[in-house]
Amino acid sequence: MAKSKTPNNIPFKNVSKGTSSTQADVDRLELFLEKYLPFFTKEREIEKGESENVVTEKLYTFLQRKRKFNDEKIEYPFEFQTENIQKVKKGHDKRIDIGTYLNTANIDMEFFYCIEAKILPTGKGREKEYVNGKGGAIERFKREEHGKDNRGNLLKNNAIVAYIKQNDFPYWQNVINT
Repeated sequence: MAKSKTPNNIPFKNVSKGTSSTQADVDRLELFLEKYLPFFTKEREIEKGESENVVTEKLYTFLQRKRKFNDEKIEYPFEFQTENIQKVKKGHDKRIDIGTYLNTANIDMEFFYCIEAKILPTGKGREKEYVNGKGGAIERFKREEHGKDNRGNLLKNNAIVAYIKQNDFPYWQNVINT
């Protein structure tokens, strides 16, 4: 996964200290994702025309396998869950594509990271929806519909995975950032 320059001072609101696992746990997960996500399409065949949900299910299976069977020959202390429900105070509960739990000795594993997934291009000239609009991945985080722990507190770190079907990463990074 290519590192890009991102702002370090994004003004997240309402993120309380201690609402999720330690930053070390988040860092370990993000290193895991950076290491193994580039191998996803090399190990899992993605058929032309597969829906976002089908590809996300394949990604979930891939991540679950890699957390246990990987190059380091260790078992990572987190679990992934597809279609994880995000509780909201008003309105209907929302679903995040993949939720991540810290696997602890506690009976209730701690939810500490959201992964939203989108196909690029979105189709029919709806590329802006990746950023904003009713179905926008980034917009859902901005509206605080995604990115919450099991208690409804906002998480400081989350991710959006793009399934790129046309063009390449630099192209989409430019389109999304503009």
